[in-house]
Amino acid sequence: MTLPSVSTSLEADMKVAYLIVTRTFPGLLKQVSYDRFFTSKLDGIVWDHFTFLDKVEEGGEAKKLPALFTGVFGRKLFAWFWLLRYATRYDYVVVRHMEFDPFALIFAWFVPNRVLVHHSKEVLELRQIRKGWKGRAASWLENISGRVATRTARALVGVTHEIGIYQKQFRRLPQAFPIGFFPNGVVVDTMPNIIDERSSDTISLGFMSGSFAAWHGLDRLLDGLEDYFGADAPVPIRLELIGRLTEAQLAHVEQVNAAASTEVVIVHGRLKQDEYLKVLGKCHIGIGSLAMDRIELSEGATLKVREMLALGLPVYSGHVDTALPPDFPYYVNGNVDVSAIVEFVRTMSNVPREAVREAARPYIDKQVWIAKFGEFLMGLHGTGSTEGMRK
Repeated sequence: MTLPSVSTSLEADMKVAYLIVTRTFPGLLKQVSYDRFFTSKLDGIVWDHFTFLDKVEEGGEAKKLPALFTGVFGRKLFAWFWLLRYATRYDYVVVRHMEFDPFALIFAWFVPNRVLVHHSKEVLELRQIRKGWKGRAASWLENISGRVATRTARALVGVTHEIGIYQKQFRRLPQAFPIGFFPNGVVVDTMPNIIDERSSDTISLGFMSGSFAAWHGLDRLLDGLEDYFGADAPVPIRLELIGRLTEAQLAHVEQVNAAASTEVVIVHGRLKQDEYLKVLGKCHIGIGSLAMDRIELSEGATLKVREMLALGLPVYSGHVDTALPPDFPYYVNGNVDVSAIVEFVRTMSNVPREAVREAARPYIDKQVWIAKFGEFLMGLHGTGSTEGMRK
C-alpha cells in the first residue's frame, strides 16, 4: 500500500489522515469527494484521505477491501492493521467509530492519535436495530469495546451535540477530554435546482430514503394519514415515497389508500437522481425522520434533510436538527400530526425554492463544517501536541 505524497508547505505544519473502512452505501462516495475537495483548501493542515469499501465504483478514489477482510469483522481488522502501520505518520487519524469491535480491546492502546467520529448512541441503538440475542450481544460487546476505543483516543467528535455529550458521560471520560461537533453537510452550489410544479389543489409530501428503518417513522406517518382520511379529510394530500419498502410497509400503504378510497400514497421505489428530482418538484415540503426516539435520540443532522433544504424544500421532521437555529422558519420539529403538517404547508405555500436554499446555506454547507472541524483539530494540536508520534 502506497501513501500519497505530502506537501512540504511551511504553513502545513499538521498532518491528518481521514480513514473510512466500511461497506458501500448510497451517497458515500459523493461525501468522500466533497471532503477531499474542501480539506485541500484548509490552511495549516495537510489531509490524506483513505477510503476502503467492500465494493467500489469505477472512476472513484476508493479502494476495494482485500477478499480476506470483507464482512463486518474483517473490515474492522483491516482498519486496525492499517492504523498500526500508518497512524504514526500523522498527527491525527480521523476515523468513524467501529461498533462492537473486539479488536479494539487489543489494538486501541497502540494508536493514541485517533479522533473518533460517533454517529449514534451505539449501545442503545444496537439493541433496537438488531432484535433478539444478536442485538443484545452486539450491545454488550460495544459497551466494553467502545469504552476502550473511546478512552484511548485523542478526542471524539459527535455528528450532533447530543451524541457528543452522551458519549462523554456514558464512557465516563475525563472532564478535559476534547469533544468536537461535525454534522453532515452538502455542497449547496452543486445541488441542482428543481422545477417548481407544486399543485394549488393537492398537498404533496416527499419522503425519501434508501430504505425505511424504524427510526424513519414511516409507520407513524401512514397511521396518521389513515386516521386523516378515515375522517372527513378537509385537504387532499399525496405522499410521494421514494425508496425501498418492505412487504409489511407495502401492506400498510394499501391500508391507507383503502381508507382514502384512492391512491394517496405513491410508492416510487428507488430512483436515480434525475428521476427523484422530478418527483420532488411536485412536493410542497419534505419529510424528515419521524421516530428517532426509537433509537433514543432527540437530535439529528441527517444528510436527507440537508439535501431537501438545498433543493428548496422546507422540511417537517420529528427531531431537533442540531445545526439549525431553533427559529429557522423552513424546518419544523413536531409530532406526527397530519393537521399540523397541512398547516406548515400552508405557511410555506408562497415561499420560493431559492429562498429556502439560501436561508439554509450557512447551516448545511459542507465547506462551513469542514472549516470548523479543521479549527477544532488545530485547537486540539495546540492543547496537547502529538509531535513525536509521527515517524
